[in-house]
Formats: sequence, structure tokens, C-alpha cells
Amino acid sequence: MTTKEKTMTKKSEAKKESQAREEEFKGKPVLGLYRGADDKYPLKFGLAKAGLILAHVEEIKSFQAKHSGKEASATA
Repeated sequence: MTTKEKTMTKKSEAKKESQAREEEFKGKPVLGLYRGADDKYPLKFGLAKAGLILAHVEEIKSFQAKHSGKEASATA
């Protein structure tokens, strides 16, 4: 298996395990991103940060691609 195939497999495995859940915090909608069902510290953000993420999604993709070879897993 090539390095690219391994990376793609890790990404697809991570997506299968990860979950996005719409939640509420102090009466406001938030999105929680969980690495798995037992994730103690999910990434949570509201509408303002969601907009900021969407405005910079290409930079985020580029950052992840640039540095993904340095870590064992993007989900670790």
C-alpha cells in the first residue's frame, strides 16, 4: 500500500468514526465534532466560528495536507 493510499484510508476511517452533533450552549446552537463515541474533549463551535471556518476552508485543507505527514494520524 502506498503512502497516499494509507493516508486516504486513515481519512476514511477517521470520517467513519467521527461524528458531528448539533447541540446547544447557553441557548445558542453549537456544532460538536467528536472523534468517536467516547471523545471526552470534542471540538465545539458556534455560528460565528463556523462562518470563519467556512471562509478559510481552503487554507485549513492546505494546512492539513502540508503537515499530515508529520503526524501518525490526523485524528490523534
